[in-house]
Parts: sequence; structure tokens; C-alpha cells
Amino acid sequence: MNEKTLVLLKPDTVSKGLIGDVVSRFEKVGLKIVGMKMLKADDNIASNHYQITEEWAIPLFNKTKEGFENSGKEFSYSDPMEYGGSKENCGSYRAETSFTWDYSWRFYL
Repeated sequence: MNEKTLVLLKPDTVSKGLIGDVVSRFEKVGLKIVGMKMLKADDNIASNHYQITEEWAIPLFNKTKEGFENSGKEFSYSDPMEYGGSKENCGSYRAETSFTWDYSWRFYL
């Protein structure tokens, strides 16, 4: 079975120079990058990509809810600082690239 997935990187990933690291992680697990494009999404691109309609939102909600229920251990943290800094998540991209700022905030990719 051949599947395709769209991966969007947040602007802070680009500004931190982590694009290569992200691509490398995909390749290390055997995934193949078939195309790549860098652009800044303006309002037109964003509104066309995220067409928020009931037909779009309900299946997305159900899939997200099902994924959350099936991955309970992975996403069982309500505090993002607890999630990013937990021993269970060491080695995850989120845990490895998070950093602390002002002693009270942690930012994630």
C-alpha cells in the first residue's frame, strides 16, 4: 500500500535551522520524500487548505478523537511542560527540540 502524507513545518522550525533534521528523521525510518516546497502561507492559501465546513470538520474531529483514544499513553499529559520533559518522551522530536524560556514556558515544534 502506497500512502502520501503532507507535512507542514512551523515557522520556528525554519528559523531554528531544523528542516534538515526533520527530513533526516523521516528518512531514517524508511520514509521517502517525494517533493518539497517552501512557501509562506498567506490568507488565501490557508483558507483554501483549511476549508472549515461541517463536511470537513466532522470526519477530522472523529479521526482526531479516535487517534487520541488509541494513543492515550502518548498524549495523556494536560501540561505541555510535563509532556515535553517526561522520561517517556525522551527521544521524541518534540522532547529533543523543546527549550525553556523565562522559566515558565516551553515551546514545541
